[in-house]
Amino acid sequence: MSAFADPQPDSGGKALFDAALPRLAFSDPEVRAASSALPGSARLHIGGDNLRRHVAIDAAAGVPVFHFATHASVDIVDSRRSRLVFTPENGDPSSGYLLATDIARLKMNGAELVTLAACDTEQGSYVRGEGVESFSRAFLAAGAQSTVSSLWRVSDNATSQLMKIFYSELGGGSTK
Repeated sequence: MSAFADPQPDSGGKALFDAALPRLAFSDPEVRAASSALPGSARLHIGGDNLRRHVAIDAAAGVPVFHFATHASVDIVDSRRSRLVFTPENGDPSSGYLLATDIARLKMNGAELVTLAACDTEQGSYVRGEGVESFSRAFLAAGAQSTVSSLWRVSDNATSQLMKIFYSELGGGSTK
């Protein structure tokens, strides 16, 4: 499992898109509980280590489960601007975002499950004849076998509780 939690998006007030995003206090215990419920090793990227570059590294390593307990920002007019939020590196605010277009180019053929425990991750722009360009669609295009996403805004605490139950059941043998 590779899990991402509690991004620290404030880059000295130089955010490109999102200003004043709250900390996700319940996301740390969420990913720790999820990782302990599943067999195998876990790579937890929390707080200052919640870096965009780890996504591509872990995908290339064939990690079977990805969990994103982060902020998502969906642009329903231009899906190319939809993004997941990470902690910026080296004062570069652009490193704090993973755009949906970048997700689709990842090599995630080893990923059996990608969970997006963030607001509105199944929202997106509607393309006639194609459907909704959501984060799920981007991860599936990258090779992931399945996704879990949200159609609405979600509470940090409630999402944490739901994800703990979900991974406990998954670890106990229930299907996705």
